[in-house]
Amino acid sequence: MSRLIAICGGVVAVLAGFGAGVLEAFLIPLRAGVVRLPVAVLVALVVHVGIALWTRYVTGSRLAPIVPAISWFAAVAVLGTRTPAGDIVIVGSDWVALTTVFVGAIGYAIGLFLAARPGPAPAESAGPPDRG
Repeated sequence: MSRLIAICGGVVAVLAGFGAGVLEAFLIPLRAGVVRLPVAVLVALVVHVGIALWTRYVTGSRLAPIVPAISWFAAVAVLGTRTPAGDIVIVGSDWVALTTVFVGAIGYAIGLFLAARPGPAPAESAGPPDRG
């Protein structure tokens, strides 16, 4: 059962990483009137650290958090590429877009660093004490 939970958690983490990339891409142009609201930058930092730590927690593996980071990068790469019709979601000349991609990578780097620390995964050390 524990193996099944780890596999399902890994699948959810991959979907979360991809979904975070899509969400951030569509938050980039957010405005309040004429004022830019760089909410995507904050979302990228907080959500990426959380996804990496959650992936470590649910899978018990120190290397597993790299997989949602790769799926996030895939989403950003696809949304930053022009379609044959010339459409693009993440524009490279926009300061919020560039900052979001940079901070998103930093967020995963921080999450991966925290998740890769030696020691038992939080899932292994959590739970009620054994009353033997």
